Amino acid sequence: MRIFACALLGFLLALPASTQQVPPADEVMKAVSRGKAYTMVLLHKGPNRGKETGEAGKKTQMAHLQYLFSLKARGILPIFGPFDDDGDIRGIGISPLTDTTELRKIFAEDPHVKAGNLIVRFRPWFGLPGDSLN
Repeated sequence: MRIFACALLGFLLALPASTQQVPPADEVMKAVSRGKAYTMVLLHKGPNRGKETGEAGKKTQMAHLQYLFSLKARGILPIFGPFDDDGDIRGIGISPLTDTTELRKIFAEDPHVKAGNLIVRFRPWFGLPGDSLN
């Protein structure tokens, strides 16, 4: 039994190395050549964060979520979500729009941004079309 356990452990330790494949350079470059510019949306803590409590805070949070889901439905923010800690950056999103002036106007309408609970910042980001999260 001990020999079997040692053999199994050796197999399991060797498995990740034997199943990893490095794609050839030409495949990588072909994928990269299909890349495009996006904008990373960073939602930071705002100066009024935590001042709204109770029902008012819940109402603003729901309106914020509804707004984000409306942006998703319109193709403006197909990927977004919060961070699960209390850091300065509260959430992120990825937008196919690259005009930050336009994005600034769009996010100025977010209820949490209007209330000063969040500040929005934008960063240019390069990604591969078709990538997705499951």
